[in-house]
Amino acid sequence: MKNSKFMVVCVLSLVMAGAMDSLQAQERRQMRQEMRHKREGRERGDRLSMIPDLTDEQREKIESLRTDMQKEMLPIKNELGEKRARLKTLSTAEKASMNDINRVIDEIGGLQTRMMKIRAAHHQKVRAELNEEQRLFFDTHAGKRRHKAHGRMGMRHG
Repeated sequence: MKNSKFMVVCVLSLVMAGAMDSLQAQERRQMRQEMRHKREGRERGDRLSMIPDLTDEQREKIESLRTDMQKEMLPIKNELGEKRARLKTLSTAEKASMNDINRVIDEIGGLQTRMMKIRAAHHQKVRAELNEEQRLFFDTHAGKRRHKAHGRMGMRHG
């Protein structure tokens, strides 16, 4: 009888320990997710607040430029996703055609080039809205954040 009670206590202890570990892991995941959301908020939406002495007029113009760029980028990003899915399908086919694979790779490259050109044009439009001091800050800080994000999370597609 003592052995069976001991076994029940041991099993309950193990179950409780497992539950506690699981709860702690869940809390850590939730905390990391909250930190990531805060960081992304700073890196994306709140990026303008870091530029010194930005006027309300400048802020509105830059937000308008960003909205226009996002509208222009959306169909390209959608097409890029379709091309990547097509490439995966072609690459995993029983008899893969290198001609078809290479064609889709070239198409993906063309879409990525278009997106880079749109981003570069947007960057220059934003710079044009800034005074010399703001431009200096923008030029020295904007790219660093982007590269840090890529280094931390890997290259994003799209």
